[in-house]
Amino acid sequence: MLDETRESDFGLRLLQVCFPIYDLAEILRRLERHEAGDLVAAALADWTTVGRPRRTAI
Repeated sequence: MLDETRESDFGLRLLQVCFPIYDLAEILRRLERHEAGDLVAAALADWTTVGRPRRTAI
């Protein structure tokens, strides 16, 4: 995740993710929408989707 030049080699084995408590309401809202069938198509992720600003050229 820290080396943005490398291709992903993610393989699902065991995944534990920790979120700050203030994200709980949003995570539950999204899980409930998913469970209700409101699916979102997969898309490319960038740092703006994970709460980290994009790097800008200087």
